[in-house]
Amino acid sequence: MSFQLLGGEYTDDNVPDSETAFDDRKLDIAADGTFEWRFTPATPSQLVIREVYNDWAAQRGSFAIARTDTAGTAPAPLTKELIEKRYATAGKQLVQRVKTWLQFPKWFYDNLPVNTLTAPRLTPGGLATQDSSVGHY
Repeated sequence: MSFQLLGGEYTDDNVPDSETAFDDRKLDIAADGTFEWRFTPATPSQLVIREVYNDWAAQRGSFAIARTDTAGTAPAPLTKELIEKRYATAGKQLVQRVKTWLQFPKWFYDNLPVNTLTAPRLTPGGLATQDSSVGHY
């Protein structure tokens, strides 16, 4: 598992800085496989959790993510207006994500000469145990 906290969100005009990145070897993992990691971002942030497999026959784990600042509180009751607002927000976010992923190659790959593959290197952002290579074809 690798974890990365980004200082903001990817958008079609922004690549956020990596605030911290580490893999599961930095965690205190109990004998039953559980662990806990707490953080409080100073600004709006995005948490990225990546599962990295080298043994596809191994049993996969699961995650539970909880906001501690809202523990013990109930969500607002659902109303027609709240549901409409949530669907409108989800629609806007979906369009933004599509725009972002269409922009992604322009930031990281399209500046390479066609038919090239870069040499593997440490992945930017502090993922010290992950090498990356990109190509443009």
